[in-house]
Amino acid sequence: MRVHGILLSVLAAATMIGPAGAAPAKSSAIIAVDVTRELPVGTYGGLAWRYVEGVIHGEVSTAEPVAGLSGLAAGLATVPYEVAFHIVAPESPAEADAVVVEAPNRGNPILARSLGAPVATAPAQAADAAAAAVVGDGFLLKHRISLAAVQWQAGLPGGPPEAAQGIGEIAVRDFGRWLAGAFRGGSGSAPAPVFRHRVLAGVSQSAWFVNTFLAEGFNADPETGRGVYQGAFTRNGNGVVLAINSFGAGGRQFPYARNDLAPLTPDELLSRSESDPELIDVASLNDFYRLRASLFARAPERPGLHRYATAAPHARGGAASPEVVFETMKCNGGAPVELSTVSDALYLRPLILGLLRVTGDEKAAKGDLPPDAPFKLPPAPADFEGLNRLGATPLWIPQYAPNGAPIGGIPMLEAALPLGLADPPALSPAVIASIGETCGNFSGWRPFPAEELARRYGSRADYLRLARDKAADLVRAGYLLDEDEAAAIRQVEARLPAGFR
Repeated sequence: MRVHGILLSVLAAATMIGPAGAAPAKSSAIIAVDVTRELPVGTYGGLAWRYVEGVIHGEVSTAEPVAGLSGLAAGLATVPYEVAFHIVAPESPAEADAVVVEAPNRGNPILARSLGAPVATAPAQAADAAAAAVVGDGFLLKHRISLAAVQWQAGLPGGPPEAAQGIGEIAVRDFGRWLAGAFRGGSGSAPAPVFRHRVLAGVSQSAWFVNTFLAEGFNADPETGRGVYQGAFTRNGNGVVLAINSFGAGGRQFPYARNDLAPLTPDELLSRSESDPELIDVASLNDFYRLRASLFARAPERPGLHRYATAAPHARGGAASPEVVFETMKCNGGAPVELSTVSDALYLRPLILGLLRVTGDEKAAKGDLPPDAPFKLPPAPADFEGLNRLGATPLWIPQYAPNGAPIGGIPMLEAALPLGLADPPALSPAVIASIGETCGNFSGWRPFPAEELARRYGSRADYLRLARDKAADLVRAGYLLDEDEAAAIRQVEARLPAGFR
């Protein structure tokens, strides 16, 4: 079998790799990796990159704390599973060092889109739609960071069995172990290099999977007790967990949040010092209305946890068409309003790079991450509408400055120099009734007319001068990369109305 760089060549039939003649695992393990497709995706950061997808074949020991596992085992010591995976890695294994493993959101990779520069044109190097969705604008690849994902969600193609959805957690854990060099069997060839630095990441529903994975202790390597992933990155995590495995209700498991379950506190989420990763959580504006994010945001600090908030919505306008939002989902009672398209992508980028620094070999100082940036949160008024309450549990919502932006959080340009108001901050109904009812993830948007912008900022030239000064401050504070300073200014400039001169 011929190997191209670090990757297996594509054969007419998919090639199975694993220890020759491997006996059934007596403990949880990956026993084989089936590569079904690979292709080059271009050059980033001076390196040639390749996309690989396939199937992980594993076994779960019945000793694992997975609900429903014993029923599947039928008296056997292990239960086999198959899950889909993909990897984007350098052609040369010597160039591979760090990898971000995404927990897919409803089966889809969305991390690259969440980090992608909104006003940039995505490089057209990837010749395949699936690979292009994973690569996005190539931001992480440009920084020589590989990307990977393994399917954790039951009920989707390539996912674990629905009867024991915690198998998805085992799959993510053992995929990370495999990326670290385990289960290779001494064969000398594999469809991925060995990565010294590993970060687990998720956005929205998949951030809740990351929380569930950590809270249930699956980040601990069963052989060493140390963390499989040294870092974790969640956007919209907020301490929310999924109703799978031990968090299922009355034995029922489903891959979404429970409306009757409060978010975990940091102490509940990170309770294993030997294996807990360094965790960054970024809350969006809507999360305080739909997801009770204040319960996590106001809880006492926990070592290794870094909390941020942004004025961007959980889901930007454009993530779903207005017809879907207002006609199909009946958000805002079916009455169309303009949706907020404010993006925090540029402000997430220094956070994930900083996370890889603080979990790297040199263990960079905490100061290498920008200071935590939570919102200022006063108690929610008793008569406040549009809030997903939790019985009599007190909740808090962001306090707004005279300029209409929330106080605190990452001081992104759209918050420091707002061009409109998030009105309402979360579309109704802001509930967690099912995986398909996500109205509360969208914010309405009331743009300021040119006359109001002139009253606030003077002229268009005055606004852009203020934006350049603020962007420079953000770079100095670490909330914006130097390479993204110009893009941040272009982002707000593109939103200025034509009549504002």
